[in-house]
Amino acid sequence: MKKITLILFLFIACNTSFSQNVNLYSQDDVNSFPANYPDAHSFSSITISGDDIVNLNTLSQVTEVTGDLYITSPTESHPLVDLSGLNNINIINGRLSLVDLKNMNAFSLFPNLLRIGSGNIGDGLSISGLTPETIGGFFILANVSGDLTIQNTSDLAFLNGFDSLTKVKSIALNSQASVYFIDNAALTSINSFNNLTEIASEYYFVNNPQLISLPSTPNLTVIGKSITLWNDDTILNFNGLNSLTTLGGSINVQDNNNLSSFFGLNNLTTTNGITIQNNPALSSVTDLANLITFPFVGPTRPAINISNNNVLASLTGLDNINGATIGEVALQNNPNLSICAIESFCEKIAFDTNSLGFTQVSNNATNCNSADDINNVCQLLSFDQIDAETAISIYPNPVKSVLNLTNPSPTKIVIIDVLGRIRINTIIDNGHLEVYNLEKGIYFMQATLDNTLTNIKLIKE
Repeated sequence: MKKITLILFLFIACNTSFSQNVNLYSQDDVNSFPANYPDAHSFSSITISGDDIVNLNTLSQVTEVTGDLYITSPTESHPLVDLSGLNNINIINGRLSLVDLKNMNAFSLFPNLLRIGSGNIGDGLSISGLTPETIGGFFILANVSGDLTIQNTSDLAFLNGFDSLTKVKSIALNSQASVYFIDNAALTSINSFNNLTEIASEYYFVNNPQLISLPSTPNLTVIGKSITLWNDDTILNFNGLNSLTTLGGSINVQDNNNLSSFFGLNNLTTTNGITIQNNPALSSVTDLANLITFPFVGPTRPAINISNNNVLASLTGLDNINGATIGEVALQNNPNLSICAIESFCEKIAFDTNSLGFTQVSNNATNCNSADDINNVCQLLSFDQIDAETAISIYPNPVKSVLNLTNPSPTKIVIIDVLGRIRINTIIDNGHLEVYNLEKGIYFMQATLDNTLTNIKLIKE
């Protein structure tokens, strides 16, 4: 009997885990931690929230938290400064929450942490509330199996670190692992995520008014669901996402006052829908020219909604999407939008055998004010063109002011608008034609040289 008791005692003494939740509500609680939990290294969960907690120096024995680690400094003075006592933690299987830690030394947080989360709902990393101006650290963190959220910070301007992070992706079967930057009033620069290759779910930037650009992610090729850029007024484009090829969800771009283009998404080939609304400086979607398909799953094809973009004049750049994969199309209140009869939309009309999928088309410029407008232009564009090697070539096309012909011989030129009106009828003998008086839009050019007629689609910018 004594032998059994001795073995049991030795087993308990060598056990390095503590299965209960640990709550530390004062500096005394923190200081007493080694005495209260001798030789324990793994804990189910730890909550640190005390009005007088200044440092966590006595917690250096902790190497693993199998559940959540929650740290806050709740008083107005926010006395907690030193988190280095947690530097030996290498795994947090639940959620790490850093809340209202305004005065913490945050240049090298959790330097030995390898993984956060197990893929359960609620797992991940959250930084919120009052913070220092600069946060860095997480140098060897490789995977966040849950959401990575930076939210509701008022002072955070510079986010650094995360040098080794490759995936924000669940190690369980569910794919609830997203990156969120939401309501960060002072956030200016994100110098992180250089090695990130995959985000399982959403990539979300909402209400970050000072954020100059998206973080550079040269290795990021796949986002499992959508990318959202909403009310980020100083971002000009999507530079930083230059390697992205696949979106499992949609592109959502709304209320960004200075966004001018989609530069940075030049290599994107696949997405499941597009929403572009209320971007007053957006002038072009040409950087989406490699987008070729909406690989939808289910009975409803992905939609396109382009509305309230004041200076957008052309949908050139969306030409190469497979028209048979496009669902409903809404084009509204884009006062300068005149080029809508792009190849993908014409393919959609032909595939659907009607234009019923263009549910809301109104208050745009000429040729884009109704489904019939788009259909009519598509019909005019359906003529066969002569092979470029045997025909007259022109450049530039689109053109702003002067059109050049490759053959300088006397050539009869007739330019017709989409309403069938002849706008130019002349003979040129120097290979140059001024077209600056034409309004922006699509035209049909007939060039006759040596009794040979060449039909060319002309776009006026």
